[in-house]
Amino acid sequence: MDLTGLNRLMARVLSKHNLVTRAIIIIFSISTVVSADELFQAPAVIQIASTVSDGKYSLEEIVRTARENGVKIIVLGERDFMRWEYGLWPFRGLIKKTVKSNSLSAYGIERYLKEIELLRKENPDMLIIPGVESAPFYFWEGSPWRKNLKIKNWHKHMLVVGLEKKEDYEFIPSLSNPLGLRESFRYDQYHGDLGPKPYQNLIDYVNQRNGLIYWAHPEAGNISSRGDIGIETKGYSADLGRTYGYTGFTVFYDGYEKTGKPGGLWDELLKEYCRGTRKQPVWAIGGLGFDQGGELSAAIKDLRVVLLLSEWSQEEVLTALREGRNYVVLGEVDLRLEDFSLENKDAPLIRIKGYAAPDKGLPLQIKLIRQGAVIKTFEAGNIFDIVYEDTSSVKEEKTYYRLEITYPGGMLISNPIFVKIK
Repeated sequence: MDLTGLNRLMARVLSKHNLVTRAIIIIFSISTVVSADELFQAPAVIQIASTVSDGKYSLEEIVRTARENGVKIIVLGERDFMRWEYGLWPFRGLIKKTVKSNSLSAYGIERYLKEIELLRKENPDMLIIPGVESAPFYFWEGSPWRKNLKIKNWHKHMLVVGLEKKEDYEFIPSLSNPLGLRESFRYDQYHGDLGPKPYQNLIDYVNQRNGLIYWAHPEAGNISSRGDIGIETKGYSADLGRTYGYTGFTVFYDGYEKTGKPGGLWDELLKEYCRGTRKQPVWAIGGLGFDQGGELSAAIKDLRVVLLLSEWSQEEVLTALREGRNYVVLGEVDLRLEDFSLENKDAPLIRIKGYAAPDKGLPLQIKLIRQGAVIKTFEAGNIFDIVYEDTSSVKEEKTYYRLEITYPGGMLISNPIFVKIK
């Protein structure tokens, strides 16, 4: 048995005081390793909108609240272009109604990026990373004359992370941003659902600029109205299988039941990668999707992404996300994964170690998943150290293992470890 592109496999993550003391981490896309002596675990919160767009808290309040909750990595999630338009046929360009809401473009992209830079200078111990929640396409169905006009897929969102240049935002290919469509193929909102094309267009655009892009809350629907206009978006998890080259998806919130659970769509996508029909893995993160509802402090306590970093820098955070060096924790209990490793033997020898704090005697259920199937379930207390030899027959030339750990009120989801069988 050999590891994909390497002789050893990740990921022994032995943590003491948040410091990883021994490990080998797979870099899945290239044939290099990062020494665990240089790695540490760092919690991050992802996808928070500020008052710049449709959020409840200012940028300063977001930074302060994260700090108060022990989080020093923030990935924002502003709405990029909150603008939709309907024109009456046959004079759609002349007789039309445009609706706009608070957005990054309305606030001013250059102004926003300067404020981010100022916050970084004022908070040098924090890593503040820009991000936008984008709806690249919508379409109209029905008629205002028949009083059944609907805007569809307005809430079909992708999270774009790590773009730093003003022009990168200005030319985002979105139906709400005509400037961006000049740089890509053109389409409009009057000819029905165009399927994955507008979303693949956005994925390609972000990749060309070395950003990260995730499908956000793919199982969330939205049925509402605004005046006489219906608003309808159905869950869109199927689009994860119809698009390629994106970084990952938000398993929480609204990405678990059909996508992230064992045997769900995520496992199908990972198997595609193992078979070679998908060029890169699909990683799981947690996205708060926080805007107006609730209290930010409670949201931060409930969902976090734990990153494995070799240095304290924005570039390293983006690299860790790009390479899937993270796990996701849902719930207020501090559930820590210290070791998820696989030894290179004839039969894979897997070690799983961690703890839940504070010590409440929590019952933990640890599922070891291979190729979408739960191959072993372990029952454990709040401290666990498990060694398991997978002696079952592995038919696939390339496979993967991942973890799902549940406890009352919460869950931990790991990203997969890939292994090549000889």
